Amino acid sequence: MITINNKITSAVRFYSSVISSNISVFVALGFMSLLFSESGFFPNPALEGIKYNIYQYFIPSLLAFSASRKSGSIYSSIIAALMGICIGSSGYSFSSISVSIILGYITGRTGDKIIDYFKKSEPEKFEMVYRNIVLGVLFVSAICIVYFIIAPISSTLDEIFSWLVSHTFTLKMLPIFTSIIEIGKVFFLNNSINHGILVPAAMTSVSESGKSALFLLESNPGPGFGMLFACFLYFREKRSFYSSCMTVQAIGGIHEIYFPVIMSHLYLFPALIIGGITGNYLFYLLDVGAFGTVSPGSVITMFMMCPSSDWFNLFISILRSAFSSYIVSYAILLIKNRGINIRDLISTENKNIEPKDSEIILPDYVEDIVFVCDAGMGSSVLAASIFRKKLKENNLSGIDVSACPLDNISEDADLIICQKGLVSRIDKLSEYATVIEMDSFMNMEKYDEIIDSIRKGG
Repeated sequence: MITINNKITSAVRFYSSVISSNISVFVALGFMSLLFSESGFFPNPALEGIKYNIYQYFIPSLLAFSASRKSGSIYSSIIAALMGICIGSSGYSFSSISVSIILGYITGRTGDKIIDYFKKSEPEKFEMVYRNIVLGVLFVSAICIVYFIIAPISSTLDEIFSWLVSHTFTLKMLPIFTSIIEIGKVFFLNNSINHGILVPAAMTSVSESGKSALFLLESNPGPGFGMLFACFLYFREKRSFYSSCMTVQAIGGIHEIYFPVIMSHLYLFPALIIGGITGNYLFYLLDVGAFGTVSPGSVITMFMMCPSSDWFNLFISILRSAFSSYIVSYAILLIKNRGINIRDLISTENKNIEPKDSEIILPDYVEDIVFVCDAGMGSSVLAASIFRKKLKENNLSGIDVSACPLDNISEDADLIICQKGLVSRIDKLSEYATVIEMDSFMNMEKYDEIIDSIRKGG
């Protein structure tokens, strides 16, 4: 059972990593809608037509190529890209995304083996001619397989997925899938949920109606901000910490910053869920939607990706979700800690919010430091930037600091820094690097300790 669960988890993460690695394209399509659609700032039918061609042909081809490139050569990836175009020719849909990624993965795993088999019989002095003929035959064969076999299956999957979307993303089911989203986010499944499920579903909706509320469900910063604001008011000794978290979460769009806080106070989960339900209900009831992917989940990017006619309703929705989360969080904190004197309260809060991290033991020489998060685009990027600045302030040079997703850790890394919850998975991927876990990437004292250890040579 554990093996099956691990395989399912790996498959979901691979699927979402392919989409997240190309998320800038989805953002660009959103900007194209914002600028050139009928309701955009500069309506242009020609550019709007190009956007739909990108939806239909380029996106499936790009995703198939990216999925294949993760495990195969450039030749296999080209074959996968052609198959993606063929899938897209039947129309843009959820299945055109999912099937393209699956085909890309299969092609990457098997394409090189097929090509290597034919290479063994290459005639001397005619290698290039033979190779090009073989590749041409493989290209045509792949297109025929997709057109005659895969495309009909894809159409059936579209009908099934359309039925699921129409029965799942409804007002009646809103509390259920909002709860799943908010709980999954805290367990670092936010990118898998958003990029693996919500974005593909939303892109299908956008290609039909021009905007979708599904882009906003996971990226709404309101619930997290409301919970952090309640902690800011309640835990007076930690206000500087919480004010930094609120800024990074709401403006920077890095939601991972509050995950360790909620994991230390699991009883605040209902506040996140209620805040999420409130905001999502308003998104649906007020017909608020985004043109494209909101990444990162910042209030700035949310306003940028929504039509100006939705801005007031968007503001109201985010504000109400934050207020609901704040009210419930503060009420829970008052009830939970009723009767505790201030010294006990501060002691408990220190223990829960910033428990002591693991002891720092570094290798003798460190020149490559990698900050790791699930997708490598949010909290780890912020942490790497902060750490580079601290190295510069301490006149430490010759140390490369980078951020990367969990599944793409460099073999050259000497030191890997991550948040708790990822250590066990990192240990399986990196055998030689030293791994340091942190309760929060906003723990500046921990960075100072690491820098002191580097200065002392481990």
